[in-house]
Amino acid sequence: PASWLGIPDMSFVERQRGMIFAQFGTTQALPLLHHLEQNASAVFRRYRVTLATDLALTYAHGKEVEQSAEQLTSALQLNQQTRSVDRTRRILKIRAMLDPYRNSRAVRSLDEVLRTTVKTDPAVGAAVTVPAAPRLA
Repeated sequence: PASWLGIPDMSFVERQRGMIFAQFGTTQALPLLHHLEQNASAVFRRYRVTLATDLALTYAHGKEVEQSAEQLTSALQLNQQTRSVDRTRRILKIRAMLDPYRNSRAVRSLDEVLRTTVKTDPAVGAAVTVPAAPRLA
């Protein structure tokens, strides 16, 4: 790949490896994804959302609920700049993995950010389903 694309040397291979490791949920993904996150240019906003969701996915596979929710919250905040419906759907898919922990403080906080973020973004709001607010008995 050409360096003008922002993909110099072996970083393209590292990106692909990180995404594959995240899909399989292997902990080998974490150091690689954190390294990529630290070195990703702010210009590549959509890719930074992808990195945050890959980290969230890896943490979710490892049942590290707080870290996964934190990364999803970060992804939501980054995605407000790009307003990607695909990235929002990915965030929600990973959020669904955390459903057994929906009563945890981290997931409740994530759900609140989700409801606020998606409802205020008309480009995304109509295209996705957000977890419902908890009902008071």
